[in-house]
Amino acid sequence: MPRSKGSTDTYGTSLGSPTSSNYSLSSRKKKKRCCTWPVIVIVVVILAISAVLVWRFTPWEDLITKITPNFPGNDDSSSTTGTGYAFNQCQTKEECCNGLDGICDLKVNEVLFAATHNSYASSDTQFIFFSNHFKNIGLQLEAGYRGINVDVCNCGDLVFCHNTCGVARDPKEDFETLVNFLDENESEILLVTMEAKNDAFGGSGSVLLEDVYSLLSDVDGLLDYLYIHPAPSVPWPTLRELRDSGRRLLLFQYYGTECEDESACQGIHKFFDHGVETPFAFDSVDEIVDYEVSCREDRGSSGSKAFFGINHFTKNPSSSQAQILGTADQLHSRINNCSVQNRNRAVSFVYVDFWTR
Repeated sequence: MPRSKGSTDTYGTSLGSPTSSNYSLSSRKKKKRCCTWPVIVIVVVILAISAVLVWRFTPWEDLITKITPNFPGNDDSSSTTGTGYAFNQCQTKEECCNGLDGICDLKVNEVLFAATHNSYASSDTQFIFFSNHFKNIGLQLEAGYRGINVDVCNCGDLVFCHNTCGVARDPKEDFETLVNFLDENESEILLVTMEAKNDAFGGSGSVLLEDVYSLLSDVDGLLDYLYIHPAPSVPWPTLRELRDSGRRLLLFQYYGTECEDESACQGIHKFFDHGVETPFAFDSVDEIVDYEVSCREDRGSSGSKAFFGINHFTKNPSSSQAQILGTADQLHSRINNCSVQNRNRAVSFVYVDFWTR
C-alpha cells in the first residue's frame, strides 16, 4: 500500500533514516562538550575572584586572635609596658642591656638572643596561607625577641619572600619598624640574619648585596645604627660597647653575591665567616629531640666561629608543633644539649616559629 507523505516522513524519521537520529544525538552531545570548558573556566574565575575577596576583606587578625592562646603578643593591645609580661627587667638605666641588668659586659656573641624564623611571614600581614607566625615583627620586638630572620628575593625589586615572588612583602616597612624600635629603646641591640633566595620562582636572578645596601640606605636612620665588624679574627664588642656607640644593629647574610666594591656593602657581614648553625630541615618534633642529630654543627661548620645558632622549628611550619617546642622544658633541654654536644660553647640565638604559642 502506498504510504502518505506524512507517514513516509514519520516512518523515515523513526526507521528509514537511522543516520538522521544519530546525527541529532551526536550534535547535542558535541554541543554539550563544546560548552563544558567555557563553563569550567567561568567557574574557576569566579572562585578565584571570591578567594581574593575573602582574603582581602575577611578580618583574619580578629579570627586568629580568637583561636590562639592569650600569650604576650597575641593581642595588639599587649605590650612590654602593659599588664602582660614585661621584657625589660632592668632596675638601672646604666646597667641595662637587652632588658637585663648585669649582662652589658658580655660580648654580643656570648649572649643568647631569642629569635624568630622567617620573622616577616606573619598571618597578620599578607602571609595568610604561608605563615610562620601569627603576629608581626613589631609585636615580636615588643615581646622580647631580639633576633630577626628574613629571606630576600630579587623579584624585579628586592622583597621578603617564601621562595616565590607570588608570595612576597615589601621589606622597607619592616626595616623601618626595626629603626623605630631602636629609636625608642636605647639599651637594646638587634641581630638580623638575611638569606638570599637566588632561585626564587618567578624571580629576576641573584640577590646583589649592592642592591641590599641600597635598600637599607633608603630606610631613614638605619645605616646610623648598623655595626661594622672589622674582620672575623677580631673579637666582637660587648653589649655595653655597642649600646654606647649607638651601633646597635648587627646584620648578617648568607648566599648573597660577592660585593665588587666592599665599601658598598659595609655592615652586611657574611654569616658563615662568623657563625655556625644546627640543621634546620626537621619533619617532626621527634627528629628535633634526637639531639645527637639535631644539635650537630651544620651550615658554616668549618673553622672556629663566634656565633652558634639553633634552628628550633619544623620544616613545614606548624603552630601545634611549635607549641610543643616552645615550652620552657623543651627549650632548656635543646639549648643545654646543643651546648654540651658542641664543646660547651655559648648559644647565640634560637630560632622559633609561631612565637605566640
